[in-house]
Amino acid sequence: MIALNSLDYLNDCRKAARKSLLILAAFFLSTITMAQSASMAGKTTEDSVRPFVRSVSLSFGVYFPSMDYYRETDPYFKSGTYQPSFSLEARTNVPIVRWLDLRIGAGYWRQEAEAGIDSLGREKVSMELNAIPISASLSVRFEKLTVKNMIPYAGIGGDFIYLSNKFSFSAIPADNQPGSSSGATFTGHVFAGLEAKLSKNFAIGGEFQYHSGNYIQQFYTDENLTDTHDETVSISGPRIHFSLIYLF
Repeated sequence: MIALNSLDYLNDCRKAARKSLLILAAFFLSTITMAQSASMAGKTTEDSVRPFVRSVSLSFGVYFPSMDYYRETDPYFKSGTYQPSFSLEARTNVPIVRWLDLRIGAGYWRQEAEAGIDSLGREKVSMELNAIPISASLSVRFEKLTVKNMIPYAGIGGDFIYLSNKFSFSAIPADNQPGSSSGATFTGHVFAGLEAKLSKNFAIGGEFQYHSGNYIQQFYTDENLTDTHDETVSISGPRIHFSLIYLF
């Protein structure tokens, strides 16, 4: 895990969000292009064909990261208001064998929080944590349990997550606001879901995930911004996603 260092020149949250959308678009388009090329080059006998890519999908939902340090310890945010995290991900499923896929994904999620500093809440502090996860997973398809074109599946995997956060204080002039900070961490996840086939090439899906991991946040402890201390922040928690799927 890499600490989120307080360096003003690092990308702020909005740049991170724009970057993630560009990654998602490029990832999705390149996957479709490769899959179509491989499909055209393959054999025509159905029994002998194993597509280079089984499916590509775009999924969206909500994520509930723990953020335990902020909720339980931080003097500003332990009594703060937290919004569910919007989550977006593009995925590609590559078949290893008939019932086992390698799933590769790239996504984006954001956690927001707001708190009042004094007892009257006259001064506000807000936080935005933006994340761009790149994931790799193994997904097992339980085809023998298929009911009315609905296939259950489950899997396990890991994530490399780029993180960018920013704090804003209502009582501090804009020019003196603390700069954004940036870093990265690794997490793990498990998931289970159901894929419902609508036609030869289209399906929808629903999935429950649980993510486990944390990152190290570095805080300044003095007004001169010279002394620091580190805190471990958990981002473990459940995520619920719905998917639009294109099948090859």
